Amino acid sequence: MEARLGRHRAFYVSISSWLPPMWLSKVMSWVVIATELSPANGFLFMEWPMPIVSLGISFYTTLLVLTGYTFAMFYYATASSYLAFLDWPASSISITSRNSNHKFLEILEKLDFDDLLRFSPDPVQPDLTPHRSGFWNDMQVVVSTRS
Repeated sequence: MEARLGRHRAFYVSISSWLPPMWLSKVMSWVVIATELSPANGFLFMEWPMPIVSLGISFYTTLLVLTGYTFAMFYYATASSYLAFLDWPASSISITSRNSNHKFLEILEKLDFDDLLRFSPDPVQPDLTPHRSGFWNDMQVVVSTRS
């Protein structure tokens, strides 16, 4: 890990050597402060949270990639807490499968605590296009729209 940090430090030093002293550090600090404050303001005043959630998760993922460290549970807790602001489907989710013997479908049925998933076998219809067989190719998921 030390070698990786050294490489990033060398990149920072090479860029900051072209600029006035501490200028890059100050800019980076203000970008972090603005990026961390913008979701709070955005969730208060914006009707659509998706751009804010994307910004937040992208920011913390960039920090993870650049530092190579998750800051213990901070990255996972922050990324998952952003998902609480998204709208989840309130209507049922229809899952049709050509192969009803999937273990995956059985697991989904057991994990469906809200009773939102509707499983049904795909009616046998003549297919004019060649069908590729496989786990994901045999399944279709449809989320109905909300009014």
